[in-house]
This record gives sequence, C-alpha cells and structure tokens, in this order.
Amino acid sequence: MACKLGMHAICWGVIIFGIFLSPYTLRAQQSKKQVESVKRFKDEHGPGWIIRWHPGAQTPSIMYGGKTKPDEDIRSSGGDEKVARKFLSTFCDLFKIRNIHDEWIIETRQSYAGMKYIDLAQTFRGIKVYSGSYTVSMDADGSITSIAGNFCPDIDIS
Repeated sequence: MACKLGMHAICWGVIIFGIFLSPYTLRAQQSKKQVESVKRFKDEHGPGWIIRWHPGAQTPSIMYGGKTKPDEDIRSSGGDEKVARKFLSTFCDLFKIRNIHDEWIIETRQSYAGMKYIDLAQTFRGIKVYSGSYTVSMDADGSITSIAGNFCPDIDIS
C-alpha cells in the first residue's frame, strides 16, 4: 500500500509541476525579437504587465495587469478598432504577426460597463483560422487593459 501511495504522490507531483511551472520554463524558447519587444512594451507601458505564453505557438495568450497610454490621435482618426490594430502592429514581433492588415479582420465590437472589447479574427489567405483570435479590452479613454487569445504563426499549407 505504501508503494502505491508513493506512485500516486509522484504522479500528482509531476502533474502539479507541469501545470504551475511549465509557463515559466517555456520562456527560454522565446525569440530574441520577442524578448526585445517585451522589454520595449514594458518600458513604454509599465512593468506591471503580466504575460502568459501559449506553450506551442510561443505567442502571448494573455497580457494583463497594466494599462497602455491612450493614443487620442489614432482613436479620433479611426476609432477603437484602429487602436487595437495599431497596438498589435507596433508589437508585431511580440505576437509573431507579419502583417496586421492581411492577417486580421475585426469580428465584433462590444461595450459593457464602460469597457470596450474588440475581437480580431486571424485569417490565412482570406480564410478564418480556427482558434486564431485576440480580444483587446479597452477602458473608456481608449487605454488597453488586456489582450487575450491565440495566434497561429507560421501557417504552411503544402
């Protein structure tokens, strides 16, 4: 009985290690451009941001814990959608995005309790990519407060 209990404890230890530590161990796989882009992002928008990485694609799956500086020039000339596109375009190395205009379409726009949510869907050769989307959350002044979703970089259809 003691041996069986020991095996269960080892299995649970491996599972817990995988759940809690794998997001941190995967950071070594980020590209040099991504590391530089994270540094630039935090220099511009504050060190409080937390970034969780998609383990397979090595792209951000969620960014939260801060607030970007509002860009009134962009917002007044193109609305919240343009702010979302500009953000992803400015930090394209972080997200591994090649062309924000060819790869993303605005799918929905929602407002709720003073917050705005812009859903961008990833496309490849005009076809929507399954599970390829980001939701950009903004407060009333146009500051981005979080980004959540997935991007599938390096799609190759042979």
